Amino acid sequence: KLFILVMVLSTGLCAWSADGDKFQAETPGGVMMEFMVISEAEKTCAVASNAIDYTTKGVVTVPEEVKGYKVVEIQPNSFEGRDYITSVSLPNTLTSIGSYAFNGCTKCNIKEFPASLVSIGDYAFSGCTIDSVAVREDMELSRSTFKNCTINAVSVYRKTFGQWFQNNTSIKKVYIGEKVETIGIYPSPSMFPLIGCSGIELIKVDTANLIFDSREDCNA
Repeated sequence: KLFILVMVLSTGLCAWSADGDKFQAETPGGVMMEFMVISEAEKTCAVASNAIDYTTKGVVTVPEEVKGYKVVEIQPNSFEGRDYITSVSLPNTLTSIGSYAFNGCTKCNIKEFPASLVSIGDYAFSGCTIDSVAVREDMELSRSTFKNCTINAVSVYRKTFGQWFQNNTSIKKVYIGEKVETIGIYPSPSMFPLIGCSGIELIKVDTANLIFDSREDCNA
C-alpha cells in the first residue's frame, strides 16, 4: 500500500483528480509549466493562467499530452508579460486560447497555428511577432486579438472580417477570401479592422467573392 501511495504521489496527480485540479509538469525543453484539469472523464487539460515563471527564457513548447491528459486549451494570461520567451510551439490538439494569453510577449515569435485551433480571445497575441495569420471559416476571434503585432501577411476566409489587426504597421499583404461578406462595422471608422495598418502594400480579393473586388486597385 505504501508503494502504491508513493507511485501516485510521484506522478504529481492523485488517482482521484477532479475537474479544476492543477498540477505542474516539465515540458519538452525543460520548462516547468502549470496545467489545470478540464475534464477528468475525457482526460483533457489546459495550460493554467500564469503557467510559467516570469524569468523563463528561450523556446517554450506546449505539449500535446501531459501526464495522460490531452492539452486542448491555453487559459487567459497564461504567458502574459513573459519578455524573455523567444518562440512558442503550439500543439495540434489545441482548440482555444484565452484572452491576453501571450499579451506583451514582445520578443516572442509564433511560427504557426494548429488546424485544431478555433477560438482566440481578446488581445491574446498583442505585441507578438507572427509570420502570417490565416483566419479560417470556423475560427472565432475576439476584439484586438493581434493588435500591435509584427505580422507580414494576413488572410481572412470567414464571413466577417473583424477588428483583429489594429495598428500592425508591419502588415504588407492582405488576402480577402471568397466568403467574406462584411469588413468591420460600418459606418464607424474606428471599427475598421485594418485601422493603423499603414504599411499595407497589397490587398487582394478572391475573384469568386461577390461583394468585394480588388481588380485595378479596387476600381474595377
